[in-house]
Amino acid sequence: MLDHGFFHPDTTVVGGVLFLHPGGPIRLHAAPAVEVDGHYHKHFLFRLGGSVEVPYAGLTWAPTASVDFVSGKTLSVYGLTAGYGF
Repeated sequence: MLDHGFFHPDTTVVGGVLFLHPGGPIRLHAAPAVEVDGHYHKHFLFRLGGSVEVPYAGLTWAPTASVDFVSGKTLSVYGLTAGYGF
């Protein structure tokens, strides 16, 4: 997993992800990761979330909602993932 947030300060999250497909288009994920902020401070985080896969135009799109647990805080994270099957 590689995420980058364009807020103040910029934040990049890097980590491994475990995906679970319980059925249909639903996908759940859990990820231990490291967050690096714009001042190069590093923080361990744990992300839990889920998404719904929607095939469109030869790609699979997945609106995603997650919760990050980092430095004693709980943060909401929203995004859009695009994937190509091979």
